[in-house]
Order: sequence, then C-alpha cells, then structure tokens
Amino acid sequence: EQVAGDLLWPGDIDYEGTFEVPAPKLRKLEARIGTGMYTIGPVYHEAGLFSGQARYEWLTDVVDTTGETFLGLTLGCARCHNHKFDPVTQKDYHAMMAVFAGSEEREVPVIPKFNIYGFKSGYPSWLKVEELKAAVARIDETARQRVVERVRSRFPKDVIAAYEVPKDKRTAEQRKLAGTLELAMTEAGLQENAEGKEADISYTEEEQQRKEKLIFQLGQATLKANPVMQTATVLGDAGWTPEVFMTRRGDWRSKGDKVNAAFPAVLANNRSADTAQPRKALAEWLTDPEQPLTARVIANRVWHWHFGRGIVATPGDFGRQGEAPTHPELLDWLASELTTHDWSLKHLHQVIMLSDAYRRSSQPDEANSKLDADNRFLWRMNRQRADAETLRDSVLAASGRLNEKMGGRPVIPPLTKEESSGLWAHDQWPEALDASEHNRRSVYLYVKRTFPLPMMTTFDQPDNSVSCSRRDNTTVAPQALTMMNSEFMLTQAGLLAERARREQGADTGKQVEGVWKLLYGRTPTAGERAEALAALAKETDAGALTRLCLVLLNTNEFLYID
Repeated sequence: EQVAGDLLWPGDIDYEGTFEVPAPKLRKLEARIGTGMYTIGPVYHEAGLFSGQARYEWLTDVVDTTGETFLGLTLGCARCHNHKFDPVTQKDYHAMMAVFAGSEEREVPVIPKFNIYGFKSGYPSWLKVEELKAAVARIDETARQRVVERVRSRFPKDVIAAYEVPKDKRTAEQRKLAGTLELAMTEAGLQENAEGKEADISYTEEEQQRKEKLIFQLGQATLKANPVMQTATVLGDAGWTPEVFMTRRGDWRSKGDKVNAAFPAVLANNRSADTAQPRKALAEWLTDPEQPLTARVIANRVWHWHFGRGIVATPGDFGRQGEAPTHPELLDWLASELTTHDWSLKHLHQVIMLSDAYRRSSQPDEANSKLDADNRFLWRMNRQRADAETLRDSVLAASGRLNEKMGGRPVIPPLTKEESSGLWAHDQWPEALDASEHNRRSVYLYVKRTFPLPMMTTFDQPDNSVSCSRRDNTTVAPQALTMMNSEFMLTQAGLLAERARREQGADTGKQVEGVWKLLYGRTPTAGERAEALAALAKETDAGALTRLCLVLLNTNEFLYID
C-alpha cells in the first residue's frame, strides 16, 4: 500500500453524499494514505525555479528510499555509475526511476462529500475575510507612505530621481546617490534591515479607530468562516508519464538512452514492470513470496526493534558492504513464517516475544563474555537505552502529565529562550496555545527539518531528510546536562514530586515508594529506601523531594530497558 495503495485498491474516493464516510471508502482512503511516504521527502522552496531538477531529485529520493526500505539495498550508489560492490547497474537505477515517473503528489479530501459541498458553499465567507485583510493593509500603506514622503523630503531632487530608477538600470553615480536615501529608509524601518526591524508607523486618530474596528470584524469573520478543507497528501497518477533517460554521472541535464520501467535485473527473475501501472507491478513483485529480500528485510527490522540489533546488523544494507547475518537460518525461517501467515506482523511479534532468546536476562556472565563479548549469539538480552521520543514520553507519563489524546494536527511545543534563539524566523514556530497540547506524545510533535527539537537531537533522533534504518546510540556529556539541568526535566521533576505528595500523602516513606513504583515499576530495596529517606531528612525545604525525583529520573534504570 505504501508503494501503490491507490492502484491496489482502485476506485473513486470522492465520497458519497452522506454525513459519514462509508466504510469501503475509508478502506480505500487508508490504503491510499500509505503512499504519503513518498511525499514527505525534503523539498526546498527554490526548487520551483528548476522544476526539471526538482523532479529528478524527487525520483532519486524515491528510488533510494525504496531500495533501502523494502530491499535492504543501497540502490543510490548506482545513480551515477554501476554499483561498485553489488550487482546493480546504473541502468537498473534509472529503470526504477521510470517505475515512479508517471506518479506525483496529490491532495485528496478526507471528509464526506456533504462536507465538501458545505465548504464550497461557504466560500463567500472567506471572500469577506480577504476583503477585511485588504482594508487593513490599505490603512497601513497610507500611513507608511506618509513616512516615506517625510524621509524623501529631506533629500534633493537628484537623489530622489536616482532612487526611482530601477536598481538594475542605475549608473554608478545613481547607485551612490540612491544609496543615501536607501540608508535613510532602512533606518526608518521602511526597508528590511539586518534585525528585521519594522517601521514605527504612526496613524491618525481616525485611521487608528478604523483599523481597530476592521481587525475586530476580521477576527469575527475568520471565526465564522468555514475551516480549510481537510486533505491527505498522497501519491497519484500524474496524468502522463515523462520519459526517463540515462544520465552522465547523475546530471539530469545530460541525457542518454531512454530507459523503460524495470526491476533490478539481478533480482527480477524475468518479472516485467513495463506495464500501464508499473508501481502496482512493483508492489506485487516486492510482496511475492518468491521475492528473496522483502520478507527478510522486514523480519530483520522487527528483530532489530526488539533486540536493539538485527540478525543483519545493517538493516538498510543486505549487500556486500553490509554485515553478514549472525543467524542466517533463523532469518530465513522468520521470513518464511511471516509470508506463510499472510504477512502478519502481529504474528511475527508474538513468535519473537515468546522465544527463549527474547525472554533471557540482560545480566552479564563472565564465561560467556569471554567467548562473545558483543553478544552476537544472544546468550543474554541486549540492554537498550530508550530512544529520544520514548524517553520524553516516559518522563511525562511518570509526572502524570502525558496527554494520551489520539490523532489531530502536529503539535508545536513551546521553546526556551535559548532554544528559540536558533530560529531564523519566529513566525515559523507557531506555538500551540492550548497548554495541554504541549504534553502530547512525541509522535505528534511537529518536525521541522531545519530546526529539530534540541532535546531530541541530543538523544540521537535521526535526520529526517533521509531514510534511517538504524539510529545512532551515543553517550555524550550534553545528554547528562540535559537530563539534570534542562527546563523540561526540572519542571517534570517538580510535577512528579507533586504527584507523589498528592497520591501518597505527607508520609515521606510512602512518597518514596510511590516514586519508585512510578519510575521503575517496583518498590525500593531496603538500602535504597534508607538512602532516599536520609537524603530527604537532610534537606527539609519544599524542594527536597523534587531534587530526589530529578536524581531518580537520571538513573540508568529509568533510561535503559533491561
């Protein structure tokens, strides 16, 4: 469905005229939304100036992601030349580009037909909003022009004449003359300066009253206007199929021979993609039980998620440069188990989690450590640190502030003063005004590629510009500093202390036991209990329990999954 949900589940998803979306349509919509994976790659605003290049770069991103995700192959190495290590040619790469050449991004409504008509019938309400905005802008421009004329009046006619000449047509003398007026305009805030300062425009009493009235009317009109139609960004038929040509060293402007849609020859086994619907053919080929890689790749990923390391330690590279599987027969068996049970991931999870290997202790053993220090042969369970998102959610859950609401728009949380200093434009970070939304699960947090959340990057959240098959797992000083000193952690430690007092009463012994259960799922040992009570006894101020909670949030038992 991610590759070709719209083609595997064909049919009109322009919903029937009812108050609810019919179930068959929901099924088709869900399948089609899967293709949204191919629409979330990095795109730069300036790419619109070079549409041919933007299209080519999108196709290369699609092929690279498809190769890594479903085949476990670094197809991207064959973009400019034949793969140096794996039997994948440059022609194979461009043939895979041709599979997606007839597809492009589409927006489809995710609301009933009745609501679509309602939105269209309410279009005049948006016209009123636009008219009010234009009226406010006219008042601003009138006031601005007064300031402009006041600045211009201080300069002689030759300077004004030079300023009025378009910049690209000015002589050297005119540029010199106009520069003095431009500087004055900048100082007055009429032209953008380094600080982005805006003009301090003064309004007449009549203009001020008129503007305030219009802004009030604008707010009312906006509240009454129909909301923007809800849509999903998906992959769809472009309506035509551009031809794909071989390139010289990956330069999209250097065209060679035409290439038709095809799968990598070494794997294709005579299966053809040169059909009217090559994406559908690709999806069916990838999930054919005889296809040698797809089932192994996903089985290995599931194993990786449970054990912290896959049977093949390089989940995105099953080629010669990747690591060899530690248990090849096991990987083959898991892949077979997956396909024979109708590709049920639930069944695969169950098989793995009920295994002896999964249920082993993570405790060390000196004799085994000498033979297999890296635990390649699974004599114990691997100890894993919680990833960035899980860690944040665990802290919020412990403090009792995790908002478990499901679905909805991305949430933009508040930033500290230090964090916000890294933003180039603060209007690009419209913070959620509902404070309860700030504590939503991390999967709902807004992701801005040019400004990832500092706490997430500190704990190895990957770059979202490319597909990531395996996260890094570093241990660096900023992680300890974040856990001990960040505003988020200090706030949550205080809330955890409040929760302990609220739920356990004034008895410090019960408070300690309550915190231990919330953080570790167990009661403290006699030694831990005695040490915690001694620490609280030494400091009688109200912040003592908060400091204890902060220390406990920083322990390996909380940070790591044993």
